Amino acid sequence: MSEGFVCVQVLTGSGSLLTERLTRDLVGYLAGHHVEAEFAEPAESVTGHKGAVGDALVLLVGSAGVTTAFTTLVKEWCRRDRGRRVEIRLHDNSLVLDDNPDDQLAIIERFIAAAGTDASRTADTEADPS
Repeated sequence: MSEGFVCVQVLTGSGSLLTERLTRDLVGYLAGHHVEAEFAEPAESVTGHKGAVGDALVLLVGSAGVTTAFTTLVKEWCRRDRGRRVEIRLHDNSLVLDDNPDDQLAIIERFIAAAGTDASRTADTEADPS
């Protein structure tokens, strides 16, 4: 995982074509809300799938972008269709959002708090390498 970035992965439990389509849809949705996301690895062609990429599609979003607003955007995208799930990873913290919004607000707040704590520890370590 790249430092300074949040890994965002669409979880489909299905074929690579569906994963690719939903991931590209999420990129477009985030771009429409002025959030830049890019693929962690260049798209690779999978044998037998026209223009498809592998199952491990991961987006990178600047870690400064991990806010309640960002996670709300991802949660809203998940609610657009039944069964959508997205995993957000920052450092050792992980959050899975899906189309069921019940009880997710408290989980999101804990994730953001933990991610912010880890980010400040990382910044302190980089500033004072002793």
